[in-house]
Amino acid sequence: MDLYSRGSATTSHLREEVFSQIQESCKDLKASISDINEQNYSITGRSSPNWKTFGDQYIITLKKENSNTLIEIYYNRIGLHGPYKDFIESFFKTLARHIPLQSGIHYDTVNIKQTALVTNTIANDQFPKMIIPWQKVLTYNFDTKILNFTDTVNEEIDSLTLYPIELGNRLEFKNKKENRTFLVIPIRDISKIESHSEEIGSFRKKNEFVIAVEFRDHADLKSVKFEIEEKHIGFLIEQVNKLMELDNQDYYQSANLQYLTDSNNLQDTDVQFKSLVLASGEEVLWSNLFGLHKVKGAVARVHALTNFRVIDYDLQTHNCGRIFLRDVDDVIVMNQNRRSHSERIGAFTGSGFRYGFSGTTVGTSKGFSETIGDVVFMKDGIPYITFAQISDPSGLARLAKTVKKQLFVEKKPTKIPQIGIKSTCSKCGNLNPNDSSFCNKCGSILE
Repeated sequence: MDLYSRGSATTSHLREEVFSQIQESCKDLKASISDINEQNYSITGRSSPNWKTFGDQYIITLKKENSNTLIEIYYNRIGLHGPYKDFIESFFKTLARHIPLQSGIHYDTVNIKQTALVTNTIANDQFPKMIIPWQKVLTYNFDTKILNFTDTVNEEIDSLTLYPIELGNRLEFKNKKENRTFLVIPIRDISKIESHSEEIGSFRKKNEFVIAVEFRDHADLKSVKFEIEEKHIGFLIEQVNKLMELDNQDYYQSANLQYLTDSNNLQDTDVQFKSLVLASGEEVLWSNLFGLHKVKGAVARVHALTNFRVIDYDLQTHNCGRIFLRDVDDVIVMNQNRRSHSERIGAFTGSGFRYGFSGTTVGTSKGFSETIGDVVFMKDGIPYITFAQISDPSGLARLAKTVKKQLFVEKKPTKIPQIGIKSTCSKCGNLNPNDSSFCNKCGSILE
């Protein structure tokens, strides 16, 4: 059963007018939009990475109600029972800035299978678009059994997955056979996690180590006790505590960035500069992935150039070395040499071609001989990020410079005329008229 919290309100505006304002409200909330159905007036998406319950699904529908428009939003916070109002309240509060609402908000809880919502099954959009595919981010899976929970769980739960902060920072309890999630606990809502010994069983009781988690669900404090293999207990608690600390360090903090579009207009976007999440309008131009030892397909570290950022991201520590491309003063190629019979290091994407770049668009295919070297991104004379010993370093440096020139306007200091003040020559000390460019006495350039 998929329970959704539902909120509804009405407005005197027509559905056509309301529909566009709802899209703006979703953008204001930084909620992703995965599907817009203009014929049925429905919008589907997921809550943003900086929302407290990241990745939850919402569905918004518009219906005619006499001369008014009925706005309904359905919000699915998996596994936690009872109406969850936070996101719905924020949505209507944001929408009210765009259009007036005629009534208060009404809440209830519905089974999505019993409603007449126009929606498809949830697509593979569980996570926002990132610099690397989300499947390459390591998650941790454990066999488990829930021993006690504040709410009632009728279904059999036998699997626990820890999603790191790149994938929403949460614990998910599932049933393997049905591949369904029955309880989700966001890491930021956890107030305490600990292990202790407890008697398990009714016939032959024995002491087993269990994990106890206390967490906030809206205004309520809830708890759950569960078993996992004893050898994994210390690791799980350590990881959760690290992720709790990281979440408190504004991991999802964003900064506004202005760039030039293809039509030469200035466009604003917000970039979560500490994370792997791609901003609106951001695309990966080059990347070099470092595999995680003994874990096939998982990435331990990534070097990447996007049209907005230069990034050195460590998925084990979740730390991100970064610099905005607009702030890069120079890109230097160093330590070049030729290497024979080697795998290419780093891969360009096709996105580079829209900036007039034609480099070596290859990944790991082997070549007989190639140039490798270091690419250093500089600011104020200081190396900020270095991509060491990569293939085609000159091509990458050229691409970075080209993109910066095309997307970001150079900020030049503005000279303010100083009426009545004469310019002093730094060479000979002569006083010159304030609009002079050269010294009238020695001919030196006036600064």
